[in-house]
Amino acid sequence: MRISCSLMKSPILFEPPPAKDWQYFSSHYGIAIRPKDATKIKPDMFDLIINNETVAEIRAVEGQGCAGLMKLMDQDEIQFAYAGTPPSIVAIDSRIPIKILHPINTEGSGLVVGVDAPCNDWQSFIQWAKDRAVAYRPLQIATVKGSIQEVIFRFALKDAGIPVNVVSA
Repeated sequence: MRISCSLMKSPILFEPPPAKDWQYFSSHYGIAIRPKDATKIKPDMFDLIINNETVAEIRAVEGQGCAGLMKLMDQDEIQFAYAGTPPSIVAIDSRIPIKILHPINTEGSGLVVGVDAPCNDWQSFIQWAKDRAVAYRPLQIATVKGSIQEVIFRFALKDAGIPVNVVSA
């Protein structure tokens, strides 16, 4: 679901927090999205509340994935989106006039290895990868194709001088 919000003239698009918890968000963070009709299972109209003041009316509309959002941005049908970084980078590379303002998911991803792996941090992981490459036993590493984890991991390996060969599973 995406949210189209009209603040006077310019609609914006973002993913809302759960509307049923609007009081919690309002009291803890000073911002909330309150459903206009709390009896609806899937409300489509909301009030955006900041510091206990309604500042905008929001209409929820069904959305397609990030590629669709980027197309809507290119057509100037939306001016803001909460979207994945990799598809946004692809859109930028395709000359869609957008920019990424701020990373949102700064926590929640991690490098996971087996308990017996001879590494405890990034530097020892890189050394392990290099040692295995010299022994003709390269590490087999999995990421979700197109995910932000893949993008970050590829650049981190590249910066560390580790070549990456992509093999489909």
